Amino acid sequence: MGLSGSIPPQLGNLSFLAAIDLSDNNFHGSLPKELAFLLRLKVIHLEYNNFVGDVPLWLGTLPKLQLLYLSNNSFSGTIPTSICNLSRLETLDLRNNHLNGYIPKEIGSLIKLKNLLMGSNQLSGSIPSTIFNISSLQILDLRRNQLSGSIPSTVFNMSSLQYLSLGSNGLNGSLPEEMCNNLPELFVLYLYENLFYGQIPSGIYRCKRLEHLQLDTNKFTGSIPRQIGNLTMLKDLYIGGNILKGVIPKEMGNLMVLETLSMEDGGLTGPIPSVIFNMSSLKRMAVTNNSLSGSLQENICDNLPFLEELYLSENHFTGPIPSTLWKCRKLMILSLSVNEFTGSIPKEIGNLTVIKELYLGENNLQDLAGSEVDLARSEVGLAAVAQIGSDGCTTPDLQPATLDLRKTTLVC
Repeated sequence: MGLSGSIPPQLGNLSFLAAIDLSDNNFHGSLPKELAFLLRLKVIHLEYNNFVGDVPLWLGTLPKLQLLYLSNNSFSGTIPTSICNLSRLETLDLRNNHLNGYIPKEIGSLIKLKNLLMGSNQLSGSIPSTIFNISSLQILDLRRNQLSGSIPSTVFNMSSLQYLSLGSNGLNGSLPEEMCNNLPELFVLYLYENLFYGQIPSGIYRCKRLEHLQLDTNKFTGSIPRQIGNLTMLKDLYIGGNILKGVIPKEMGNLMVLETLSMEDGGLTGPIPSVIFNMSSLKRMAVTNNSLSGSLQENICDNLPFLEELYLSENHFTGPIPSTLWKCRKLMILSLSVNEFTGSIPKEIGNLTVIKELYLGENNLQDLAGSEVDLARSEVGLAAVAQIGSDGCTTPDLQPATLDLRKTTLVC
């Protein structure tokens, strides 16, 4: 609404007030202690403001409070244990502040809590196991903090849990094989950017409702479990930045609603299974910096109508660049650099009319004499023409937003 200033202490005189919603404004300062007189309050929305100072102790004296939203402010200090006295609290949202210290173990006494959101602070220490005594908990967001230690094993027994986000911390340990035996409702699992190790559990397929799985940038080893292909509701899969090896299992082709497949920076080998290119919902595929090999099938884009980004660079792919890439009509980024592709740049690439970034450098491309790659109709408006000049063969005149042809040999 664009309101500004501080909250007047006189607000505390409205003793019959049951809800306060001052969210998405420019209020600043600390919360007046007079608000502690509002004993009928059930709902507090103060998110998206500029409040500062400690989270007030008096919040824990509001006996009827059910929803407390303080996210996206500048609160600092520690989380007061007095909040753990709010026996009716269902949602606690403290995200995107400057809170530090430990998560109080007393938080496990909030037996009606459904949503616990503390991401993007500077919280440290381990995750208290008492949190997972809250049988009603559905959403737990602790990402982007400084938490350490292992995940308490009790988390994997929370049958009500739908959303678990622990990414960007310093958590470690391995994931138990039976981690999904008792998580029937889980649809989001974010464990990225931590220090987890060991193998990705093959039993993860038992989380049958998973739609978003991010395990990237950890220290997982071993191969990609083929059972991951049983997660047929999966939309996003990020497993790059680990120490995985072996081949891409063909069972991943069963993920027919997958939109993002990210497997960069690992030790994957062998060809990309042809079934991967039948995943018609795919929008982004990234396998950069592995040891994948083989050639790309000529009909690579026959069943990828929504593909926008294709990253295959820094591998050992061979053979020609498929001339049918133009059938991926929504392709905006194409990265094939640092491979062993041969032959010419197919002129049909000029039909990629929304291409913004094109990376073809450090391959063995040649024999472009007389070929014309016309990208004048593309969103970046460029024409690529290989011409024969009086002094021999010249490189194509390409001026896209990003064009990489470095170390490419163009031969007449």
